[in-house]
Amino acid sequence: MTKTAKVLKAMLTENTGVHMLDSGGAYGRSWQANQGRAFEAEPAATINIGEGYIDIMRSTFHFLNECLEFDEAMNERFQAFNRAEDPGNQTPWLPLTEEFAESIEASGIYGEGDPLTINTYNHDSLLDQVIQYVYFEIEEQGYVLLQIHGGCDVRGGYTAPKAFRCNIEDSQSIFSDGDATITCKGGDHRWYVQEGDWDTDHWKDLGERGLNKFPIITDEAKYHKVREEIKIAEGAAFGVIWQDAQGVHCPLCDEILEVW
Repeated sequence: MTKTAKVLKAMLTENTGVHMLDSGGAYGRSWQANQGRAFEAEPAATINIGEGYIDIMRSTFHFLNECLEFDEAMNERFQAFNRAEDPGNQTPWLPLTEEFAESIEASGIYGEGDPLTINTYNHDSLLDQVIQYVYFEIEEQGYVLLQIHGGCDVRGGYTAPKAFRCNIEDSQSIFSDGDATITCKGGDHRWYVQEGDWDTDHWKDLGERGLNKFPIITDEAKYHKVREEIKIAEGAAFGVIWQDAQGVHCPLCDEILEVW
């Protein structure tokens, strides 16, 4: 594993505490569930269906490992700031990360404005865990001071921040946690999911026909019945979205759908 992967794995398994007022006692906490997981061996994204909905989930580990690179120099710079500004460890992490970005006179996105504070709980994210970060730029290079939510209730249970450089080819890829591409295994049919909203997907080469235009069937027997009814009623060569042990099937060609 790379240094970045090791740091991310440590953050995903970091003990972020147990509080008597959170719901972790009943529902479990992410940092506890993550113990012993081989994140690097897990798929980068998965797709499943339920009655009337499609569920796309992106691996937080793989997403961050692709977007970021651990920056030891910037991390030490932040830790030195933390030791100087909060020797008694009394200040919450988030204001410290924001104050640090301000203290080094960093800019916001595209070198303009102020650094950005993002919590993925506040928008449509496809990640399997919540992340929180301060994004800033220095001389056109993007950085984040990253925290991963390891608790149960989103209000608390965040890891200590770590500093990362953003992907040098696309610093803004860190903002793409709500995006995905769905293709059939043959690659002939494709949808683009933006900001977690699969209702606005577009067909490749077939005009607009989002996945929401097709019935979603979870019962195999019902699938065959409904598919024949659609063909007879519509006279068209499209069917339904359904799932079996192999995976979710494309409504056009019946191949397995993959998500990227």
